[in-house]
Amino acid sequence: MKKVSMFLVGMMILSVQVMNAQNQVKDNFAGKWELLVDSSDGDQKLIVNLQRIDGKLSGEVTVENAKPVKIIKVAETEKSVTIYFKSESSGYEVDLFIVKKNDDEVTGSIMNFMFDIKGKRSSPNTGRLN
Repeated sequence: MKKVSMFLVGMMILSVQVMNAQNQVKDNFAGKWELLVDSSDGDQKLIVNLQRIDGKLSGEVTVENAKPVKIIKVAETEKSVTIYFKSESSGYEVDLFIVKKNDDEVTGSIMNFMFDIKGKRSSPNTGRLN
């Protein structure tokens, strides 16, 4: 009976450790990102600040020489993230698709693949807005 009890306790500890490991997903996109949009009007700089709150990414986007705007929603996978925000100048919802190249570099597109972007992490992955 003692062996059975020890086995059950061991299995419970193992299952808790496995569940914790599954919940500790690497946070690929939290932090501050400097993005460069290759548009027909020349390159435009975007600053994206992402933080994880209650398990979900949120934050703000700053278009060069403009006020920051809140992110409306975020669709996230392990290797990519799509950020939606409202453009201050046009009032339209804009989508920003970002794919991880490595830990500190990204590529992607904006406005439904209309313009290419590339970028780099400008602050550590703290998960907080700077």
